[in-house]
Amino acid sequence: MEISEIDPNKIPEAFFEFIELQKFNLWPIIIDKVKYGKQLFENSSNVKIFACYKQLELIGILSLKVLEYDTTLFGFPCALVDQVIVNSNLSGTERKEMLQRMFLKLQEYRKEENIKFCSISVNSWNTQLADAIQDVNFKYILTWADCFYNYKKIAQLPIGYEVRQVTDEKDLPLILEMTKDYFKGGRFFLDEKFPFEKSQQMYFDLVKNSFYDPKIYLIGLYKNEVIIGCFIYREGIIAECKAQLLRFLVFNKKEAIKGLATNFLIGISNLLGVDGKIVVSGIEVHNLASLKIHTDAGYKFNNVHSAYHSWI
Repeated sequence: MEISEIDPNKIPEAFFEFIELQKFNLWPIIIDKVKYGKQLFENSSNVKIFACYKQLELIGILSLKVLEYDTTLFGFPCALVDQVIVNSNLSGTERKEMLQRMFLKLQEYRKEENIKFCSISVNSWNTQLADAIQDVNFKYILTWADCFYNYKKIAQLPIGYEVRQVTDEKDLPLILEMTKDYFKGGRFFLDEKFPFEKSQQMYFDLVKNSFYDPKIYLIGLYKNEVIIGCFIYREGIIAECKAQLLRFLVFNKKEAIKGLATNFLIGISNLLGVDGKIVVSGIEVHNLASLKIHTDAGYKFNNVHSAYHSWI
């Protein structure tokens, strides 16, 4: 087996054919050749691609994406292993060897380029990938559980409460205030090498930037016209179906009453799940309160994946 570096501006057509053949092994299962073709490496200035060949046959691809925002915020180079695509016909032994070689090459490249931090998300079933990255000093941080809205329930909100899209900028300071208490279980807070203040700023910026991003939407829970809760979501494609991808829930704990957060989620899910759209969410497994809210709202869990961090 040989590992080669590929120029993102000169990707051979065989790459896209390979990705198309292996697309059913990817998660999220976005069955779209355009997405997993040229757009996979569209920002080529920030992407490094490694390819593994066996007797001139392409058998694996690894892409590393440099994260501009994270690099600027934390003051050192940060990156993400964006894709690891493996030929599904390889034997277990061949797959293990290929992954070992590719991640050793990745770590060598990071040392050469001084990319201090790198992360990757690994599905729970992909034990060989989890083994390979831990052999080169990636450390487990946390696990997420993915779920989807299974059936419609009736949201039972008290009189004076309303669920609607957040469009008024005056609501943003209240949302940011709620954010202070809600992301401390996130992976950047759980990795002690990240400064607390910088991690907090990252989540503040995420919420703020989401408000101004035309491709991301905020849905709020209002009590007597004052926002007391908010969900962030964006549109996507999963298995050729239109999907609404819920990202974060923030809630004013002072306004919490029994069942309110669950009914807020039900109301949002009903609002977004029109025209056959799939509504999906992801939850940190240690966030027991959110797990209960999603379960009570009628969500079913179907995938688990974990975050790993590596420092050099």
